[in-house]
Formats: sequence, C-alpha cells, structure tokens
Amino acid sequence: NGQYVATFQDDTFTRGDVGLTALALDANGDLSCRFSDVWLWELTSAITLAPTPTPAPFDATPLPVIADRLAQVGVDPAKGSLVFQRESIALGPLTSQPDEVVNQDFSGRYDNFVLGMDVLWGPGGSVDLCGAYFGSRGAGELRGVLISQRQQVVMGRTGPGALDNTVADRQHMVRVGPDAVNQLVVVVD
Repeated sequence: NGQYVATFQDDTFTRGDVGLTALALDANGDLSCRFSDVWLWELTSAITLAPTPTPAPFDATPLPVIADRLAQVGVDPAKGSLVFQRESIALGPLTSQPDEVVNQDFSGRYDNFVLGMDVLWGPGGSVDLCGAYFGSRGAGELRGVLISQRQQVVMGRTGPGALDNTVADRQHMVRVGPDAVNQLVVVVD
C-alpha cells in the first residue's frame, strides 16, 4: 500500500516455485482470497535496494503500469522481464478444517524476482492469511509473505522440523473489511 513494511533475510533460498496462497486458520468462517493485477517480473541481473525504501504511494492502477510499481520499489525494469501476468485469481472458499491451505502455482522456477498483486478480502476470519509464497513445495521448504485482517504482515519460512515467522503489526498499513484492497509487492533477490 505504498509503504515499506519490513525486510526478511533468508540466505538459504536459491531457486524455487512461486505462487499465491490462502491459509485458513479460523474454523468458524469460510476463507476466500481474491487477487487482481498479478504479475511476476524475473530479474536477469543483480539489483541493489535501499535498506529502507520510501516509495511513493501506490494507486489502484491497470496492468500496463508494472514499470511504475517496479520503480516505486527501486527496481530498474531494464534488469528483467515479465514472465507471468493475470488479471484475476481466486483461491477458495476453504471451508474444512483450520490450517487448510490452497496454493496457485505459476509455472517455472525462479531465483530473483519481483511479484506484485492486489489482495482483496473475501469472507473468512480475522486470523486467516492471504499472500504469496516461494521455495520448494515438494521439499516442504517455503517462504511466504502474507497479510491478515488483523492488520498483520507475516513473513515466514517452513522447513523440516521448523517454522520461523516474523510478524509485523502494521495497523495503519493493512486495509481490512469486505472488498478492501491491499497492494503487495515482494522483492526476492
């Protein structure tokens, strides 16, 4: 939503799957995550990001402005190319047990990329999560950036025998409520 949230460093990630995810943690509601203006930009050369970027505010924008969103997070569009673009993706509803997860993979494996999307809330509980993942689904080693209607940004990592999460309470950054839109840009380099 046009504000820098946090940095999560994981030197073990080298290459993997990329996609969208919905994680139902609340047994009392149906979770539905909707994503619009989803795009994946594969980086072909190294980038250097400022330690605490201060991008201009994002506006609700049509698909042709991917270059503007890249520039807002300090990425030169000339250092990569568009490999995936979709106007709308819906995950859910998830209605069974808590901890149910649904993923939508993008084809291919990526190491350095920028993933952008608008996240729209559907029904579900305040603890349910919508966002993006990257890593090796087959090996169970995933990293994710997700948001909740509790106005939290969760950056996490799963692996054999371990789950590390960094939770940032950003009450003024995450928009909540029916059809609230959150613009999320994830840079992995």
